[in-house]
Amino acid sequence: MLHKILFLVFIFSCTRCFCQSGKAYYVPFYRTGAKVVEIDVQINGLPSRFIFDPGASMVSFGRSYYQKLVNASLISDADIKYKTKTKLADGTLSDVTIVNLKRIMLGQIELNGIEAMIAEADNAPCLIGQSIIQNFSTVTIDNVNQRLVLTRTTNSSMLQLDNLKFIPCSNMVVAEVENVMEHIRKDKTAQIRNFALEDKIPSTNAINRIKNKITIRYFDRNDMTKSESLRNKFGVMGYADSQVFVEDMTPYFSQPIPNYIEIWIK
Repeated sequence: MLHKILFLVFIFSCTRCFCQSGKAYYVPFYRTGAKVVEIDVQINGLPSRFIFDPGASMVSFGRSYYQKLVNASLISDADIKYKTKTKLADGTLSDVTIVNLKRIMLGQIELNGIEAMIAEADNAPCLIGQSIIQNFSTVTIDNVNQRLVLTRTTNSSMLQLDNLKFIPCSNMVVAEVENVMEHIRKDKTAQIRNFALEDKIPSTNAINRIKNKITIRYFDRNDMTKSESLRNKFGVMGYADSQVFVEDMTPYFSQPIPNYIEIWIK
């Protein structure tokens, strides 16, 4: 029920959304009898149709779809990141498995290293959630042309943030982390009150959860746009887009942590 409410709110708000300057991508959608939006995607090369659900925290599907990927040799146990629990709409906790999807295609858009959740139910719906949506600055539902309009911002508006913490994943990258910190510190389009550098290398389990060279983690949904702004700055520093991943950490905490972002570097 919660996802349905969030979905309806998203539709009504996005029909009036104004995109910032940037590159726009168009993805056709289809409405089912239940008036939900479905889009064609490729998951690790497997053509599929998923429900577009902004209320979902990440890409998710059931065991039966996961088995299709396994049978097609498009995913394996090596892609499993970890197991955890998630809260359902009725408040109960359910076991889920988090996997790394190497490649997702939405029309002409290619996204790499996307985290997805496998529900225990065999026939759980296949959902496109925030782990996809957060890669774009705006997402608009164009009901007239039956398409999603996905925009990535290219301008460099002012970034304002209270706390930015850098976490090196090994001693070998400490110098690189310090260089990145200095670059952002000197960036005239960034106003960051407090910089912090973790002085202890994280545990192996924590490092294994980091997907890409750079992982930017936010802990409050209101900081998603700030995280995307930081992601764009890594492009200016010479990092490839595929090396930088933005991760929504809000599902793992009972309360949001506003104005706080972590940058993990492997």
